[in-house]
Amino acid sequence: MLKIENISLKLNRKIILNNISADFSDGKAWIIAGINGSGKSVLGKVLANILTTDTGIITGSVTTSYSSFELQDKIMESERKKDASRLMHGATDKGTSVKKWLLLKDYKDKVYADKLLSMFSLNMILDQGLRNLSTGEFRKIILVSALLKKPDLLIIDDPFDGLDKDSRTNLKEIINEIVNNNQKLIIITSRVEDIFEECSHMLLLSKGCVKYSGKIKKGISKFLEEQNIEKEYNLTKNTPILEGNIKYRSNSEPLIEMKDVSVKYGELDVLNKINWNVNRGDKWKITGVNGSGKSTLLSLINGDNQQAYSNNISLFGRRRGSGESVWDIKKRIGFISGDFQLNYRVRTTVLDVILSGIYDSVGLYTEISKIDIENGIKWLDYIGLAKKKNSMFRELSYGEMRMVLLARAVIKNPDILILDEPCQGLDNYNKEKILLLCEKIGSDPSSTILFVTHDQSVNLKCFSHSLVLTKNTV
Repeated sequence: MLKIENISLKLNRKIILNNISADFSDGKAWIIAGINGSGKSVLGKVLANILTTDTGIITGSVTTSYSSFELQDKIMESERKKDASRLMHGATDKGTSVKKWLLLKDYKDKVYADKLLSMFSLNMILDQGLRNLSTGEFRKIILVSALLKKPDLLIIDDPFDGLDKDSRTNLKEIINEIVNNNQKLIIITSRVEDIFEECSHMLLLSKGCVKYSGKIKKGISKFLEEQNIEKEYNLTKNTPILEGNIKYRSNSEPLIEMKDVSVKYGELDVLNKINWNVNRGDKWKITGVNGSGKSTLLSLINGDNQQAYSNNISLFGRRRGSGESVWDIKKRIGFISGDFQLNYRVRTTVLDVILSGIYDSVGLYTEISKIDIENGIKWLDYIGLAKKKNSMFRELSYGEMRMVLLARAVIKNPDILILDEPCQGLDNYNKEKILLLCEKIGSDPSSTILFVTHDQSVNLKCFSHSLVLTKNTV
């Protein structure tokens, strides 16, 4: 039994939830739906006892487990604070191991634990530190942790984001078991296609208010109506013109060259003898299962992985480790990833985050020209966040932060645009907008794009090459 009556919540003096009521005792499985910034994730944290409301009543005493990307942010922030690498004389503190974090020894149902670890392919990484996990692997251990607790109420925010095809299938199977076992379930999503067949009811939010509450069939219809209202904004207009910032586009070939590149963390081979060239004008679609090394591959290019110096890697015609600085690399690359979003923690405004992409900094520490400011505002208008230009970046929803960092990546029209799961956390409307933007950038014969995705539906016309990674192989 769980019921909320007239709950409201302000964060930083802004109303996020406004007079929300719902009776979750009806039906076995609920969907809390809404577009980016509707307040659905905040409501999920209220139901999970992570946030406290300002007004209203919550009745019903239930144990809860909660899984979300924001929870991953919190865990990694804790891991960073405990990082003792600087005291280890050249060694690296791997941090808390997966096995220790999951507390497997504390669970009495060993059969269920083994089943989950096998279904999500986690047995091979139990001794790995949390800091060395891919986004997808981290996502899976948070899901497994929530499932192992067998709570009265399981809350999953954006269940499929970050998961490969097999893991998505396995999650659907687990969800079906949960509902059949009369365990309460709430799924939070911004996309209609993520709604499980097992779900019976929907709470639809819009700008912090209840748009609909009731049976799922009518709820889906209302949700589609809400998304169509957003689509009235013409996706073919108001895209900032990408011009004037192409400083480095020479004819050097290839832009990226890797020869027998390998990366290893402890006993785990993440990449094994990769040979790969990227030439000017290539548009690569990069796919692979969770843990196959996609994000690690990109970190070698972006200058964020120290193992780049022990490998034969050349960027823009120059061997890594031949005297170039990390900033020499970053000024020619536009980059977005889950890890980058996690680590962008400087307290600054939304507009300044976008403008920081011009200077490749986390935060803004230099005077900006009027032209650049105008360009930044145009990008904010394009992503639909112009009214929030002076808001603090970390106060945005997860999806809104993703949009801002995407604008940051493209504002300088970089030599190479690296997009690691760029649509993660985005509703259908914003996803379509970003994919259209990628098509527009890709239509330039001189632009170079590396696009990582698990989403089978993403197949841009501009893609010219495909790279598929499996564990330890290409």
